[in-house]
Amino acid sequence: MSKNVLLHTLQSLDPREQQRFQKWVDSPYHNADEKLSRLLRLILKDLGVDTLNRERLDKALYPERDFNYARITNHLSDIKALLEDFLVWEHLKAQPAQRKLQLLNISRERKLEGLYQQTDRYFERLLKRQTYFAEPDFLLYQLVEEERYIAFTEQDVRALDQSLQRKTEWGDRYFVGHMLKTACQILNRRNVLQDSQILPGFRQFLAYIEDDFARFADWPHLSLYQAVLQMLLHESDAHFEHFRALLKRSAQQQIPYEEHKPLYQYAQNYCIKQANKGQAQYLGELFGIYQEMIEQELIYYQGYISPNDFKNIVVLGVRLQEYEWTEYFLDRFAERVAPEQRHNALAYNRAYFLYARGERRAALRQLTQVQHQDVFYLLGGRSMQLKIYYEMQDDEALEAGLHAFDNSLRRDRLLPDYRKTGYREFVRLLRKLMKHRTLPSPQRKKAEPKLQQELLASESGIHGDWLSKQLEEL
Repeated sequence: MSKNVLLHTLQSLDPREQQRFQKWVDSPYHNADEKLSRLLRLILKDLGVDTLNRERLDKALYPERDFNYARITNHLSDIKALLEDFLVWEHLKAQPAQRKLQLLNISRERKLEGLYQQTDRYFERLLKRQTYFAEPDFLLYQLVEEERYIAFTEQDVRALDQSLQRKTEWGDRYFVGHMLKTACQILNRRNVLQDSQILPGFRQFLAYIEDDFARFADWPHLSLYQAVLQMLLHESDAHFEHFRALLKRSAQQQIPYEEHKPLYQYAQNYCIKQANKGQAQYLGELFGIYQEMIEQELIYYQGYISPNDFKNIVVLGVRLQEYEWTEYFLDRFAERVAPEQRHNALAYNRAYFLYARGERRAALRQLTQVQHQDVFYLLGGRSMQLKIYYEMQDDEALEAGLHAFDNSLRRDRLLPDYRKTGYREFVRLLRKLMKHRTLPSPQRKKAEPKLQQELLASESGIHGDWLSKQLEEL
């Protein structure tokens, strides 16, 4: 059952935000009902619950009265409304330019000439200071010029004014930036999710941008997304190299994190796609991209590296035999994984690293430290363990492990069917390979073509390349 919206939203606030919200509700300007202040204190005091106990809360507020469901529900609804206003204000507090834009509009409408001029000068100074502009900035300055144009027309002066021209120019930049970014998002999603969605007017936009992009080329944001679009459309080494050159240059342009990271993710996804098509040199490019993201602190989300990125970096380092750097990464950056995920991320990836270096027994010892609450660690850890048993020719441990893994896969109701099928196929083929290895040489030679055909068919499946390699080594 889903959580109560009010409760879930309050739980998402950090302790300082909870304190500020309590002050917000305590303020008579925002709230004239003292009972709501008391009610919020009761809720915040016991935020670890899964549901709000309306009867208990009503009894605390009205000890002399019988429980009234509608009464307490109305109070909770009032707190939710106050919380919504608080969240909007907290968001606006972090966006001074948006607040100033509202002030520009208010001062113009109220005919507050001095305040209007003062606020207008704020935008002049902001424009001179700003070094990188993206769609929100283009839209902001378009709206500022709209306010300036309205203010000018309200003066009823017959004279030329540049605000309309500037408004049009900012609007063009916003339109081009928005269309470029949306086109890139659709093309990228089509690569990842096989999405067939088409951007309305896409062909017309491509023709327009091809004819007239020169007047937008001086804006780094637009040049970067134009390069992404060309890379995704043409999939050529030249277009990729052009985008990578712009991306490397962007390190000196003070690009905000929320704009910079998605650009690197386009480069990552492109490299993954090309590597999957057999162009192995793109693994090296992807490794370099990860290193740049670490250097520029773009790898983090809310201060932490995701377990998935942590694993991808280790796997890439191992595949490229960058063992020294990968070991440094494991030692130095494990602390940047979120505390609740850190132990497993380090234990599993160190096991993977040791296994790749041929230190099988050390890898097995490391795998015993992996906790299997996460399905990825369960599947990855178990299959790595089985591969080690096979390579060490410990058939007794391998047989027990295959049996236990197959049983757990059959019983697991949460695992998606395609993953369950893939891993059970791996178990089946590994069991066949183990038995094939124990056959006398004449029988093995006779059975080999059929087994080879099965393994070749599975090469695109889970650990298919490893299975085929083991048969070759026999």
